[in-house]
Amino acid sequence: ASPAGTGRPGGLPHAVLTQSPNLRGAKDGAFGSKACHSSPTSGYSEWHSSLHPFLEPEVFMNIFPYREYRQRLLAVALVALAVFDSGATWAADGRVHGKVQYEKILYRNPETGVPGLCLDRPVLRPVVGARIELIDNEGVVLASGRTDATGRYSLTWSATSQPTALVRVFADADNAVVVDHFEPERVYAVNSEAWPLPAGEASKDVTAGDGTRASGPFNILAVIRIGNDLIRAAEPTVVFPRLTIRWTSRPREGSSFFVRGKSEAYILGDRAKDSDEFDDFIILHEYGHYLAHTFSKDDSPGGPHGGGHRLDPRLAWSEGWATFFAAAALNDARYVDTGANPLTGSGALVEIDLNAERRDGDRAGYWSEFTVSSVLWAIHDTNADKGHLGAGFVEIWKTLRSKAWSDLPRYRNLVDFVDLLVKDKPEMGSRVAKVLAARGVKYSPAATPSVAEPYVRPIASGTPLEGEIDSLGELALSKLEARAVFSFTLTERKKVKIHMEITDSRVKDKADLDLWLFDAAGKALRFSNASNGVGDTETIEAELAPGRYFVEVQSWAALRNGGILFNTGRFRLRVDF
Repeated sequence: ASPAGTGRPGGLPHAVLTQSPNLRGAKDGAFGSKACHSSPTSGYSEWHSSLHPFLEPEVFMNIFPYREYRQRLLAVALVALAVFDSGATWAADGRVHGKVQYEKILYRNPETGVPGLCLDRPVLRPVVGARIELIDNEGVVLASGRTDATGRYSLTWSATSQPTALVRVFADADNAVVVDHFEPERVYAVNSEAWPLPAGEASKDVTAGDGTRASGPFNILAVIRIGNDLIRAAEPTVVFPRLTIRWTSRPREGSSFFVRGKSEAYILGDRAKDSDEFDDFIILHEYGHYLAHTFSKDDSPGGPHGGGHRLDPRLAWSEGWATFFAAAALNDARYVDTGANPLTGSGALVEIDLNAERRDGDRAGYWSEFTVSSVLWAIHDTNADKGHLGAGFVEIWKTLRSKAWSDLPRYRNLVDFVDLLVKDKPEMGSRVAKVLAARGVKYSPAATPSVAEPYVRPIASGTPLEGEIDSLGELALSKLEARAVFSFTLTERKKVKIHMEITDSRVKDKADLDLWLFDAAGKALRFSNASNGVGDTETIEAELAPGRYFVEVQSWAALRNGGILFNTGRFRLRVDF
């Protein structure tokens, strides 16, 4: 599909005028009949009602005394008045109907189950809910509407002439629109050929083919509709804000991703490298991020992520949720990202089976995005043979939409989610604990905290705690170890002193650790970020109102030139109030 501009369709012929009804009543041979010679004004009285009233008989006879001239003039006048008289009509109308489809490229061989784009066997699918227009050769929109649930449409038009027109279908359906990555003001569309519209009924089908890469934008919309259907089933009154998806089949840098705060997603389309417009899991994964940001709370700091590391639990939660959402929407636990894999030679860059409890190379725990997605799938799925709970998507969505989830501080992760789910459904406690244990998380429903190593560690007044943080090396700030988080609660207004000592570092010249204080809403209240190293200290003093507060010991520092200084070190932290 080429992005549709707002100008007229190029190369269309001029409209054809219809015959005026005023000519249809003229008698055959009227201009040459003997009646024309019967009197000096013969023929005048028969056509008088069609002539302008200024042509009175006396004036007409005096100006044109010769009968032959009068006959010729009357013939010319009759034709002219048939065209220009205000009573003449050129109106035409009709109805165009048809079906709009696109060529769906499957991401898995339907016979063997092997992942990879099946480019040689496209499957026709209906284009549902898309904006559609009937446009004439002057660029005038004669009619507009939407395709229905089967991809069919019906457009009723009316024009002052019989137009030559085409049907244009835009990649704009439900709450999403697909635009060109490099020219986002241009919406992708597919056109029919132009043809002269006949009055009455006309049929015109439109197909977006993959050969021209026209079908990709319509698959993106179809997949988003699948995600919306899942959400609407859980929350029928939900209203989805507008989402813009930027896609191109041309090469570009980066990956497929969602931009929070802009309601935009970016989908890859370069098949020479990696294309995602038919990777339904990838589209829904990114849409899952959009849904979490729009309808729930997501504290992910963003950044690179992958197996083999203990991720920031907020990042792990965000990515694991998005992967689970894609699987739940497609009702398929076998997550796949297609592409030419240089290591295996297969058609899949990533394959994940959410039915599995562990994944090779992964560090299981609430800091693992695979653990998150696998736990959510086990809670949702009905396969009792695998120990799955069958609670369904509705319970998961209800928890994420709850005020309790919204009111949590900005460190939301898998453990927080499970705590709220079990609080609402106590009978699930032991079964949820079993699911978590199988995936490397020792969970105690009745305990506070419910896991032995919580992301946010409580700290009591006057009791020092120790820790080690590290943002050096791969993944940097995305790692669990990049920061340490502690919390304390005040029941009355008090003066608070927070003191941190850097006690050691495996890299002595990169041991500059910083200290930050946040309130429950995530607002930074104080910080101490002097340049220092092993043996040095950072201190914050403040008078604070009653409430819960959070202390972060951070292993990096932002530089004035926009860079980041990464560090590692051991520390001792003490809070006095």
